[in-house]
Amino acid sequence: MRDRPPTSGTRGQRKIFYGWWVVAAGSALNVLAGGLYWTGFSIYFLPVTRDLGLSRAATSLAYGLGRMEGGIEGPLAGYLVDRLGPRTMIAAGGALPASASFCCLLPTASPRS
Repeated sequence: MRDRPPTSGTRGQRKIFYGWWVVAAGSALNVLAGGLYWTGFSIYFLPVTRDLGLSRAATSLAYGLGRMEGGIEGPLAGYLVDRLGPRTMIAAGGALPASASFCCLLPTASPRS
């Protein structure tokens, strides 16, 4: 067995695996979502109840129903991602809110003659 000749003291720089960049981006987005969406509601809880004149129970119910809706739709969204692919689901996820926003621009009452 031959020994390799010693290389110079500099080692070639290794690139970071692309998957680690995806992990870093996902972690950063999770930190933002955790602070703003999941636990950030507690910051807005009292101002929302005061400004809208709602009880704490009604405000908590609205927030709880929103979280429950996400838990119910999760398995369906996962099934559709497996079935249709992530690109299709991301395109649909962008097209649906865009079309809903466009529909909000349409007149809500027809002119009376």
